[in-house]
Amino acid sequence: VTDYQRAQICRDRDNLYPISALGRDFTGCKGLTDIAVNDPDLVHINFVAPNSKSIARLLPQMAWYVYFAAHVAENTDFKKIEFFTPSGNYGNSTAGVMALNAIRTGAELSGESVPEIKINIASNDNNVVPAFYNTGKYVPEIKAIPTHSNAMDVADPSNFKRILAMYGLVLDSDGCVEMDSEGWKKLNEDTTAQSVSQKETEETLRKYYVRGIQICPHGAVGLTAMGRKVDEGLNPNTAYISILTADPSKFSNEINTILGQKIISEPIIDWKYDENPRTVANYTDLKEIILKITNN
Repeated sequence: VTDYQRAQICRDRDNLYPISALGRDFTGCKGLTDIAVNDPDLVHINFVAPNSKSIARLLPQMAWYVYFAAHVAENTDFKKIEFFTPSGNYGNSTAGVMALNAIRTGAELSGESVPEIKINIASNDNNVVPAFYNTGKYVPEIKAIPTHSNAMDVADPSNFKRILAMYGLVLDSDGCVEMDSEGWKKLNEDTTAQSVSQKETEETLRKYYVRGIQICPHGAVGLTAMGRKVDEGLNPNTAYISILTADPSKFSNEINTILGQKIISEPIIDWKYDENPRTVANYTDLKEIILKITNN
């Protein structure tokens, strides 16, 4: 996480207890929380996930896709919309597919026509999902590859299995799906997946900042994917929309390093935060802290 993100997570509040897992990336931390949620000794605790594991996070993200689809349908003559969504744990992409299904259902019930929609998923160097689209075999990594788009550095994106479930696809013991199934065909009609390298991310950042457009590394991944489509040739009947969701100032150090000059000012941290949060080395440590906190 960036310094600003750390300050947000570790904000000094009476009911906030930040915990740092030593040597663990997003996937490693998620593994610890998964054990806690399923621990019978902790069943009395009402755990709530603030990230994309929670449907409460996905529902408002659906609104972006519904809003743009409605705007295009009401104000343009485009027959198709292609969204380009930077993805790490695939919550935003899952919300996109959920929105796509909701839009189709609404159109069927109302009898109104809506543009055809496609979700183009863009990953960084952590390309587990793009590889799956090429082979039909899901092979998660042990650890994520560190990149400039750190919120997308996920070795085993849990939300992608939700996307598969919406198409009736289930991974077998080898991580494979039936590539001759109707679900596989429909998945590939509605979605695509591609990876964007660190070098490409940097080049896109520079290109947009020269134009005076501020974007963050995550947005650069989505815009790079959209740029590839532009290079292939634009369809005059298609609207192309890239989803940018992060404030560039949160990643000022990374952006300024890439650009070689201070373009983005560091965000002001005007609150107190714990610079040395509790640390855990394993699940036993985490469980001990959880029990201590909840028993107070």
